[in-house]
Amino acid sequence: MIERVHDVAAMHMGPEYVLVNLSVDFSSEATADEVESLARQLDAELKAALPEVKRVFFEAEMRRVGVDPPSSG
Repeated sequence: MIERVHDVAAMHMGPEYVLVNLSVDFSSEATADEVESLARQLDAELKAALPEVKRVFFEAEMRRVGVDPPSSG
């Protein structure tokens, strides 16, 4: 359902408080309910694996057909 991860950013707000922002490209076939369910699942899994993660934000990127993504190097 996630076709591409553009960016992952984390910000330490305190000694045991981390905010995570995920910039992703969801499948164009995914419904709003599927996206919401996946976001809820990933949120729970991240918080279970890393208890200091308190907030997880998802940023859905707009797909640009026929445009290659910029290289990261």
